[in-house]
Amino acid sequence: EELVDQLGLAAGQLRRVVDDVLDFSKVEAGALELESTVFNPRHCLDVCVAATRVTAAAKGLQVIMAEPAELPPALVGDPTRLAQIVNNFLSNAVKFTRVGTIRLRAEARSGGEGRVWLHVEVEDSGPGIGDDQMQSLFEPFRQADASINRRHGGTGLGLSISRRFAEAMGGRVGGQNAATGGAVFWLEIPFVL
Repeated sequence: EELVDQLGLAAGQLRRVVDDVLDFSKVEAGALELESTVFNPRHCLDVCVAATRVTAAAKGLQVIMAEPAELPPALVGDPTRLAQIVNNFLSNAVKFTRVGTIRLRAEARSGGEGRVWLHVEVEDSGPGIGDDQMQSLFEPFRQADASINRRHGGTGLGLSISRRFAEAMGGRVGGQNAATGGAVFWLEIPFVL
């Protein structure tokens, strides 16, 4: 049974690596196609948080979604790419947080002309990231230090892909250290109301 569990984990890691490489290749080739569909942003974020709670609970971590300020019931855009960015932020938060809580906050900010900017933050209670390393994390194949791949796995593509998805949708992503320790990764993406 332990061997089956280990094989399952290895298969999941391999799938994530292949997905990252394929997504990165699409973006680099200019072949990324964005959806334009009506979706409920609150539901999209709820699904991301619920999926993350399973892996977080295995580490004894809590994942909390702060009650969002009035999110519109429907937006038009690409919910799949939005979810990929949010899931990447949440997955990294779980990966690098040993104890504590991961919080997701979301709000909609007026963008004028029938648009709204969706602002989402994922804050962890992990060790934080050196200011000199924060911006380089959004570059392909970059991780905060060389030992991360040995300890946690991954390709170093997740944040780069997240940045490129956000930019393709007319938005941006970023990160900074939290005032209370840990790190905060955020996205701002415009959607049609």
